Amino acid sequence: MPTAVRTVMPRWVHALAVLTVVTALPLVLLGAEVTTRSVGMADPAGYRDPRYLWQSLGSLLGHFGVAGPWPGLAVEHAHRFVGMVVGVCCILLAAATLLAVRHPWGRWVGCLALFMVSAQGILGIFRVDLNALRGTELALFHGLFAQLVLAVLVGVAVLTAPAWWRGCDADVRSLRVPAALLSLLVYGQIVFGAVTRHLGAGWAQRLHVLFAFGVVAVVVWLVQAVRTGPGGRGPRVVLGLLCVLVLAQVSLGVEAWLRRFGTGDAVLGLTRDLKPTPTLNLVRSGHFVVGSALFVTTVVLNLLLYRPAAVGVAEPAAAPAAPVGAFAARMETVA
Repeated sequence: MPTAVRTVMPRWVHALAVLTVVTALPLVLLGAEVTTRSVGMADPAGYRDPRYLWQSLGSLLGHFGVAGPWPGLAVEHAHRFVGMVVGVCCILLAAATLLAVRHPWGRWVGCLALFMVSAQGILGIFRVDLNALRGTELALFHGLFAQLVLAVLVGVAVLTAPAWWRGCDADVRSLRVPAALLSLLVYGQIVFGAVTRHLGAGWAQRLHVLFAFGVVAVVVWLVQAVRTGPGGRGPRVVLGLLCVLVLAQVSLGVEAWLRRFGTGDAVLGLTRDLKPTPTLNLVRSGHFVVGSALFVTTVVLNLLLYRPAAVGVAEPAAAPAAPVGAFAARMETVA
């Protein structure tokens, strides 16, 4: 790796950014479980009494799938505790980028991550404290903003990777428009899915399904563009992962829809008791998690398409030749 790249973006800063993402990943599943199990208000005083965090963590494994009040407490408390851990990691990441990164805007990416995580924490507190006034609206906004927070954390991990600063190995400008469109479509589908999960609105259900067709169409567009033109190794790998995630998301979406809203029994005039079950909860939460992974992957694809042509760092100028050395060389020429 060139010395200039190591100087601009040290490896240990990237390692810290990756660690922050790893600590944030459990929040995606825990946040999905909070909504799936409807346990966001399992402990309305949890933020005011941190002792509840430690009490619930000790019972998390033993009561995760048992009926009663404790599963909700364990999930919600674990969600809050992991959020605190992510906040600490973001503080360290912001300090690391400010002190160690030698790039005009690169040193501020850690501060952006800290700002987003802090805002998400404040929204979480408001979601609990103002639940009596606003109900599920703040929970909906809290969940949607979480997608942007995770995208920023993963984006910081990409931008602090020394490999990102080596420069792009192909002309990928033709892929930027469909890649940006794909991110917008996926996030739009997440918005309509969240409205469906929280409010059950019929219009959101329809748009959620329609946007899925748009996501598949744009992914096919990107695959065809990469096959017929230069794309670079990085975008090709990410695009392959996108295809896998889209297939998994469609499969989980169909299964979640059938398990929640019924199958052909409704056509025959039959009714079924669709009470939440562990399998139904797992499918619904899995659909949410894969959707988050799909959106984050589209963000990574967009960042790879905007890699700099080259990284420039002013290297120390070469020291002038010593007078004695120059005099010796002149004497040798005369001789």
